[in-house]
Amino acid sequence: MRIFASGWSFDKDGPGQRLVFYLKGCNMRCIWCANPEGMSPDQEMLFYPERCSGTIDYVCSRGAINDKSLNRVICRNCAGIDCVRIWHHKCFELAGEYISPDEILALAETSRDMFGRHGGITFGGGEATLQTDELLKSLRLLHEHGINTVIESNASTLDFVSVAQIVDYLICDLKAVSDTIHRSMTGISNELILNNLNMAGMSKKELLIRIPVVTGLNTGQPEIKRITSFLADLHQRRLDALGLPLRVELLRMHHASKSKYAGMGLPYPMTAVELPGQDIIAEYKQELISSGIEIVTT
Repeated sequence: MRIFASGWSFDKDGPGQRLVFYLKGCNMRCIWCANPEGMSPDQEMLFYPERCSGTIDYVCSRGAINDKSLNRVICRNCAGIDCVRIWHHKCFELAGEYISPDEILALAETSRDMFGRHGGITFGGGEATLQTDELLKSLRLLHEHGINTVIESNASTLDFVSVAQIVDYLICDLKAVSDTIHRSMTGISNELILNNLNMAGMSKKELLIRIPVVTGLNTGQPEIKRITSFLADLHQRRLDALGLPLRVELLRMHHASKSKYAGMGLPYPMTAVELPGQDIIAEYKQELISSGIEIVTT
């Protein structure tokens, strides 16, 4: 499968200490996306000229670098990628390496001592369920070797169900209940997402739903009411069916990805957008807690 990054996290991408693989490619185009290098399924180069001093023209034998500017047409058609594979230059970050299920298992085996009692492997994105065939192979291999697995998903694909059935712990986004707002936020409908979330809520014991709180998109009171009403209903049905509360995490929008957009040669679309106020977060929490939903903080 193609990934754009990997790394360690603790209690943020599932329980315990986890090795996270971020799969490349996404079917949404969220304008606040924290990982723009994860949107396209293709290999891409991030370029940070401010990280170096002096000339770096020598790093590219094909002439893509000129006075600390990158010709992305030349760069995009490069197969050798000497800047990363030979020079390992800090100005360049390659997003889109291939890793096989067997390689993931090998890394998991060598990392067992780091996992502790509750840790394991997490697959995020992008959208992990767009690479379902290799994802399922990886999940089955990891299960055969007793390694805990987590998926972070936008719950928007038909293959989501097959992945949800096999993974140990499921983390899903809910960005909006209004289809009109969801389309304006992400570029796609949320009909399948709401169906998938209902399925997961009624069948998956280890489940966390995340709400990315984004100024001007899902911070208006009508949409807050719609989201909390949908979750309150799912929470009650989940209690009746499984005897388990619904767990929800609020993710406040941030501007930490601004440098990534610059590194990709793209304008940052959220420059003029203020962060959602703590009063908005408090309103979400009040609505959710009053319904008996468990609020998760990390």
